[in-house]
Amino acid sequence: KPEETQRRRRRTSWVDHILRPGLDLERASFLILGTTPNDPACSPHTLTPPVMEELLQHVPLACRHQNIWLRYSLLRDGDSIPALEQKIGMSKNTIFAIETLQGDVFGCFMTYKWQKSNRYELCGESFLWRQRRKDNKSNDDDTNEDTSSLLQPLLDIFPWTGANEDCQFFSNERIGVGGGGGDGFGFIIEDGLWRGSSSPCATYNNPCLVTTTSDHDGMFEVATRVAVVT
Repeated sequence: KPEETQRRRRRTSWVDHILRPGLDLERASFLILGTTPNDPACSPHTLTPPVMEELLQHVPLACRHQNIWLRYSLLRDGDSIPALEQKIGMSKNTIFAIETLQGDVFGCFMTYKWQKSNRYELCGESFLWRQRRKDNKSNDDDTNEDTSSLLQPLLDIFPWTGANEDCQFFSNERIGVGGGGGDGFGFIIEDGLWRGSSSPCATYNNPCLVTTTSDHDGMFEVATRVAVVT
């Protein structure tokens, strides 16, 4: 039943997805590679198993049954564009996850490889995503949620609209997703991957992805947590 499936996704945990003795590989929908729950080099993790599982419901069918590999962590691999490029530069089918000092968690999914260019790349199966806020709870705390809240999506998804081809931009100074044609970026990260902003953009028809007092642009600082998985 759909309700039972949604409850299972919300209650999934690291132990269900880490390769270990006794793990039932027939029941594990995916494995998490490249890190562990208490990995001191990457913890606390921005992406949790329930968020990963929900994101996989929105990627292309060919990617839905693949494992997830933490290719880059700002904490572990360094806060620079070159460090990021070294880890993910030629990777396809990537999920970016960013957490701000204000507690916002958001990112994107891209099928096209991240290759430096002076122009945007089109990625028609891409999307922006934003995790819905939960007051006074950590990302992993679902123990006190009632049945109705367990049936609610964790994420807001904003697929490519086809309005323009301004999907992903990667240069020596910044990473941008969405925008162009007078719009702001869906999000942009620069200043050594520590600062950025988010705006509504036609590429994904998204709102500002971060908490802001403005109806338009929102500036943010990254809370030592940027992750990229493939």
